[in-house]
Amino acid sequence: MLYNAPAETVVLYEDETEMHLNPTIRACWTPSGEQIKIESAGNDEKYQLFGSVEYRSGEMVCSQFARKRTAEYLAHLEQVISNWPDRPIALITDNYQIHKTKKVKELERAHFGRFIQIYLPTYSPHLNPIEMLWRHIRRLVTHNYKFDTIKAVMEAVERAIQALSNTDKLTIIGAKPLAEADTT
Repeated sequence: MLYNAPAETVVLYEDETEMHLNPTIRACWTPSGEQIKIESAGNDEKYQLFGSVEYRSGEMVCSQFARKRTAEYLAHLEQVISNWPDRPIALITDNYQIHKTKKVKELERAHFGRFIQIYLPTYSPHLNPIEMLWRHIRRLVTHNYKFDTIKAVMEAVERAIQALSNTDKLTIIGAKPLAEADTT
């Protein structure tokens, strides 16, 4: 966390993840001697889920796209920036190539003094708390469960995210609500 960031700064952790039509197969409880059978859709389909979670409030901005390219990342960033129009934003993200393209740098310059990306070290997903949120969403939605369409997966993921309160999100990513964080 950015401990030196002013209180009015929005501190977001950002990451993208793929959600698949085929279920994620995971260990689960079954009666002794029985084996669970999970149907698969066969041909897999996927979509990209971009997300940014505010580390002190739990507010979240999510964007769903068919692909993961600079254009989609820019659209997500515009959504993030418009969500907090009057506050400085520090977006902590990984070193994925689309985060550093010329167009993304142009967006940063266009919002100079109000928006900055801070890059985590390469190959360090364990440092990005939103990874825990993606893991939790998969556990709720896609583990050992078959959907008929990718649209059904998208809707289930959206419902699961909306069902989580901001406090739930903070708990999952290992953060404290702003009021608690200020008193310690």
